[in-house]
Amino acid sequence: MFSLWRKARRENSAASRLLGTTSLRFALHGWQRAFASGADGGSITPKQEEKPALDPNAKREFKAIRVPFNEFEYSKLEEVANKTGRTKLNVIRWAILKLAEDVQEGHQ
Repeated sequence: MFSLWRKARRENSAASRLLGTTSLRFALHGWQRAFASGADGGSITPKQEEKPALDPNAKREFKAIRVPFNEFEYSKLEEVANKTGRTKLNVIRWAILKLAEDVQEGHQ
């Protein structure tokens, strides 16, 4: 039994070195579990894990986007930023959150 475990571990390690990632090992393991469950007559659908709650004050290192503006849009952005005392980026973030709130309430 121990030798089978060592062999499987060695194969997973070799595959992850070949691809430059260790995620293959976990993907294969999940697939193997789903396959075995289906072979035994169980559900082949993997269990859905609950997503953790998102922190609205988390660091902004998740995604970055480049948004091109035309002159009219940029002048409106500057105008709102100056009137509200916010930075341009903060105006964009604030507008996204405000619109999302309005859409959830059905005010669109």
